[in-house]
Amino acid sequence: MKYVIKTLIIFFIFFSKASLSEGLYEKTLREAALKNGFEKPENINQPFDDEKASLGKIFFEEKLLSFNTTNSCSSCHLNKFSSGDQLPNAVGSRGHGEGFKRMFSGGDIVPRNTLPLWGRGGKDFDVLFWDGKVMKKDGKVISQLGVLTKNYISSESKYKINVKDDALLTAVHLPFVEIRELVSDDEKVEKYFKKENINSALNIYNEVLSRVKTNPDYLDRLKTLYNVHEGDLEFHHIADSIVHFIRRDFAIKPTKFSKFVFDKKSMSNDELRGGLIFYGKGKCATCHSGKYFSDFSFHAIAFPQIGFGKNGFGVDYGKYNSTLDPKDLYKFRTPPLYNVEKTFPYSHSGSVYNLDEAIIYHYDPLRFYNNKEYSDIDRVEFYKRLTLADRSVNLIPYLDKIELKQLVKFLKTLSF
Repeated sequence: MKYVIKTLIIFFIFFSKASLSEGLYEKTLREAALKNGFEKPENINQPFDDEKASLGKIFFEEKLLSFNTTNSCSSCHLNKFSSGDQLPNAVGSRGHGEGFKRMFSGGDIVPRNTLPLWGRGGKDFDVLFWDGKVMKKDGKVISQLGVLTKNYISSESKYKINVKDDALLTAVHLPFVEIRELVSDDEKVEKYFKKENINSALNIYNEVLSRVKTNPDYLDRLKTLYNVHEGDLEFHHIADSIVHFIRRDFAIKPTKFSKFVFDKKSMSNDELRGGLIFYGKGKCATCHSGKYFSDFSFHAIAFPQIGFGKNGFGVDYGKYNSTLDPKDLYKFRTPPLYNVEKTFPYSHSGSVYNLDEAIIYHYDPLRFYNNKEYSDIDRVEFYKRLTLADRSVNLIPYLDKIELKQLVKFLKTLSF
């Protein structure tokens, strides 16, 4: 009898401590998330006009808006692929089909991985694209179109861009004038539009706008929704409707993790421990912080470069292409992590398809190094990326197989 009582006492002491320990883990993880800027989804998203969003969805899928090709925004941003395309590099103008069928369709390669759209219309999401070629700084939007204030007017084309100090609105303008995306590089483009002059872009906007005006339904809806006469319609009205569409259809939604933090819902033991690794040992939150799990800063990671690269010959200089500052070589914006399990492949060149391997590249890139597969230039470029990635390699400790599995489990709680 004494033995049974003693056994029961030990049993209750053990499980009380285990329960206390698990409670402490949960408390620690919630506090870490809040300390690192995690917010409720409803506090992140921006308001939108539903009618404008519905029209924007039509324009997002409308091939008429591509200057001299037969694709649309939705050709690369597909719902079935969580607003990506599941290709390493996007296939833009002249491409056909979805997924790998599109890759072999003879379309023009866009030498960057397609970024998903989740949260792009949210509050403070002011740095866009892999290289930050659109960002809001000191109240002004900086982009390929120049530094735009509220009402940029080109005297040559008589075209006005009303960006409303909105980085997303500016970003929506760019694919429509980007060669290989919605502009095919034919003889006409080569002769008349490949100019180091913003007016080339503005003239394309005017051409696309004139096509939209020939559609009575599009024309009437734009005039009504924006309360303007036909003569006052501009391309930025079309772009603005797409912005409303992105804010509506790609808003951040509640996740298992947000319900854990704010509604005290439970997570599995692996998910819980993975979250503690994310905010603790793994140092993930050093860069993947804030309400979008991104510091919106730029870092070099020794991911492999596949495809011909933004700079050709298998080279992509990253943010340097936007700033021409040598300190920005090979740096890319920290990608947000919402829906990360569904938005593979990973890295700027889409070179990694497995989430666990994407994590490993941050601290042990040589694990995958195979000298036989590298050309001379590939090898030299890898050395450069590896050298500049020393911050992450030295910062993040080794994660064993169990820890890596738990971290991946946690990242999957950011899906919806």
